[in-house]
Amino acid sequence: MHVLAVLVLSLISFQMAGTEPASPAGPAPARPQVEPVAAASLQHDPGQELVQARCSSCHGLSRFAGEQRTGAQWAETVTRMRDYCADLADEEYPVIVAFLTRTQGPAVPH
Repeated sequence: MHVLAVLVLSLISFQMAGTEPASPAGPAPARPQVEPVAAASLQHDPGQELVQARCSSCHGLSRFAGEQRTGAQWAETVTRMRDYCADLADEEYPVIVAFLTRTQGPAVPH
């Protein structure tokens, strides 16, 4: 029991050592301004999740990283993969093609 009490008191004093004393009257120091994060960068992207879930089950995602194909070319590729083996629902197909075209299209700098 004595050892437990010593441990608890040590823990409490250790935690209190890291706290700062109350500041005297006066304003708190100004915080640096931080640029707001663009809302688009925080948004969930179902296309990316589908590509990771469906395409990476057969091959690594690096297989097509850096490729620049048109929407029609990506549609052809995704159709071929779906016919070959990919477990892809009809409603997932356009989402994947749109994502690949947007992120791996000819206009995207790599």
